Amino acid sequence: MQKMFTRWGFTTVFDIASPLANTNLIRQEIAAGELMGPRILTAGEPFWAEVPIYVQRFLAENRLAMPVTTSAAEARSRVDSQIRHGADGIKIFAGSIEADQIMLLPPDIARAVTSEAHRKRGLVFSHPSSIRGVELSLNSGADILAHVPSSGGLWPPVLVRRMIAVT
Repeated sequence: MQKMFTRWGFTTVFDIASPLANTNLIRQEIAAGELMGPRILTAGEPFWAEVPIYVQRFLAENRLAMPVTTSAAEARSRVDSQIRHGADGIKIFAGSIEADQIMLLPPDIARAVTSEAHRKRGLVFSHPSSIRGVELSLNSGADILAHVPSSGGLWPPVLVRRMIAVT
């Protein structure tokens, strides 16, 4: 924690994808003075249509499981649960990188996650992976893009104007 954050002056960080129980344990250890570290806000487990290919190995090696969200009702329930159990926001994988494609989160699930998170006063981070993922993020009402897309080339000027208009 000191090597990554506090030695650089970070007093608060926002973890945007990790097992919520693990992050809660670290937060408790910091609060009890057992571990030196910053204040940690968290999104807990992300919402995706499929576990991204590059995450699958990490989860298997660490014997972790993170659910795939299959319906809007399930998404709303998971958002409620995660926020009730300490999440400060939510992360969607608008675009999940798979072996031969970028799988988009179904729009109804993306909208259900963002609307429920906003109802609970939580921020929504989005992992877009493509221009279509950026569009899905905007259409669903996500608050923050976690990063720029890794594919798709130049951003269409109409999309850039739309993003500017939203801010």
